[in-house]
Amino acid sequence: MTTKTALITGASSGIGLAAAAQLAAEDYGRVIATARTQEKAAVSLVDLERRTNAKVFVSEVVDLSVPATIDALADRLRDAGVSIDLLLLNAGMMSGATPKHDDQGFELTFSSSIIGHHQLTIRLLNDQMLAPKARIIIACSEVARGDVPMVSVIDVESFAAKTTDGDLVEALKRIAKAKGPGKFRPNDVYATAKACVAWWAAALARQLPPGMTVNAVSPGLTPTTNNARNSAWFARVVIPGIMKVLGIGGSAEEAAQNYIEVAKLDDTVTGKFFAAPAGKIAGPIVVQTQCHIINRRLQDATFEAIESLAGGTKLSAVKGVYK
Repeated sequence: MTTKTALITGASSGIGLAAAAQLAAEDYGRVIATARTQEKAAVSLVDLERRTNAKVFVSEVVDLSVPATIDALADRLRDAGVSIDLLLLNAGMMSGATPKHDDQGFELTFSSSIIGHHQLTIRLLNDQMLAPKARIIIACSEVARGDVPMVSVIDVESFAAKTTDGDLVEALKRIAKAKGPGKFRPNDVYATAKACVAWWAAALARQLPPGMTVNAVSPGLTPTTNNARNSAWFARVVIPGIMKVLGIGGSAEEAAQNYIEVAKLDDTVTGKFFAAPAGKIAGPIVVQTQCHIINRRLQDATFEAIESLAGGTKLSAVKGVYK
């Protein structure tokens, strides 16, 4: 057993829990599994130790929609002298038919999927808590490709032309707050948030020191996850049930393998978005190269917008600090 450390957000259930269990069988001597509440954290710790018969888990509490809890977690890790080799940003949820906002006014999909993760990642980087060869993996989705039926990624450039005089950064901030114009469509907002995840990862990759990587990874269609808990009963219960009966989608354990597979890649692979091949909702993950995904303007604008929404949490000049 080595002393490598992993930190996983959203590890109290579903894919995050499965990933934590699998990392115990890899070369990780410490797996920090986070949950939104102390109760969930305690229950998941017991579950993980029962599943794996391993004593490598540490439970932590963080609510990615509450900045104070992110800072508190980072402070505890810094004070404990933790060095993280794998940062797995897995947590996320989506609004239902009507938008749900956190206390800062951000739509919950954006808040949990990307804004909170940005704040956590930048804090860990600025405090030098990521190991020099650290791998950062952030959960994405096939819907970010823009080719999944009945789901669309918002055309940010057109939206900006109509609402913010072409300012992409302000347009993205408006989208993240679910401030129209137009009808709120939760599936489209989810797809756009996941596209922002891919754009954010690409932009961050250009700022990381050599040897450290960040990639966006779709764990694949997984009916057993709890990210639709705010959705209507039909979307939350009936659709996953139908998917299970028809054999559509994979298990949480299979989904977690996608994260781990990309985390094992060498440091020449960074800033990429891995998902099932174009036009498919399942299958072996490959690098995505859709025009909007590799659009440098959208990547840089997204990073600037998320940085602003996260309270101006800026990345320090880490390239000269990490050895």
